[in-house]
Amino acid sequence: MSVSSDSQLGARLRSLRKAANVSATELAEMVGSRRLQILKYEQGINRISAMTLYKISEALKLPLDAFYVDLEDVKLTAILYGSSLGEDSAKA
Repeated sequence: MSVSSDSQLGARLRSLRKAANVSATELAEMVGSRRLQILKYEQGINRISAMTLYKISEALKLPLDAFYVDLEDVKLTAILYGSSLGEDSAKA
C-alpha cells in the first residue's frame, strides 16, 4: 500500500517542526492557524495549501523545497539550508 503525498508531506512537516523545537501550538500561532489544523496537516488528514506551506516555511526559516527534499536526516536538511534546527530541547 502506498502512502499518500499528503501523508508524506505531513510527516515531513512534523519532522521539521520538531527538529526546529517548535510546538504545534507555536507553529499555529506563527501562521495564523490552530493547533488542531497543524496536527491534521501532519497526519495527512487535511491538504496543505501552497500559501499555508509558504507561511510554515517562513515560520520555520526553511526554504519550501526543504519539505520535498528526499533526505533521511532532518538535521542534515538544517545543515544544508543554514537553519538553526535542533539547537534547543525538543517540544511536542
